[in-house]
Amino acid sequence: AQTEALTRVAAGGADATISGSSTMGYAAKQSAGQLETAKATGVLGTTGLNGVAIAKKDTVLTELIAETVNKLIKDGTFAKIYDMWGVGDSLIPVAEINPKVPD
Repeated sequence: AQTEALTRVAAGGADATISGSSTMGYAAKQSAGQLETAKATGVLGTTGLNGVAIAKKDTVLTELIAETVNKLIKDGTFAKIYDMWGVGDSLIPVAEINPKVPD
């Protein structure tokens, strides 16, 4: 549905669409100037969680992924990847396993 919404905006069939900053940053970067982003404020400006879904019983893989992402964050590789895709404003400071999610 988001791909269709972005296509409609780019083609002039819709004025705007709302999505997460990662999706929008990437879409704007790939649009050859047809799309631009505006930073959301208020309730829409709060950052939601993004993550990797792993079977709860696979704790070894879960810990490996978290450790690897944290190494990439620490050495700056994570930021370079996010910037390359136009989503640098979605960076996280640390990868957490089962972080507390606000109600």
